[in-house]
Parts: sequence; structure tokens; C-alpha cells
Amino acid sequence: MEKQSVVNVNKIKGLRAEHDETQSDVAELLGISITTYQNKEWGLTEFKPSELKTLADHWGVDIKELFLY
Repeated sequence: MEKQSVVNVNKIKGLRAEHDETQSDVAELLGISITTYQNKEWGLTEFKPSELKTLADHWGVDIKELFLY
């Protein structure tokens, strides 16, 4: 059975694109490798709560926007 994420990775991809940032830019912001970031954005591994908070603050959105409902 495939693991389901509660994080809205499509929203994260969209916000990254809206801000003209590359996966490498965001990986650097989070202090992780680009491969690790790609795995998170592709839904293969989970974002840590602290990473989601960093992204929400960085993009000026409510952290709730990064989750599926």
C-alpha cells in the first residue's frame, strides 16, 4: 500500500515556482541536499514540521496552506 502524505506537495511546488526558486534554492534554505529535497517534493519522504514552518515563513503563507484537507 502506497504511503499517503498529508503535505500538499503540489502547493509547495507551486509556491516554489511562483517565487522563481529552484529545488536547489529551497534545499539550501532548508539546509538539506537537493536529492533529499527532491525526495520530499516528490512525496517519497516527509517534510519535517520545522521545514514546513521555514517554508511557510519564507513564502509568507499560513502553514495550513501546505497541508491537504
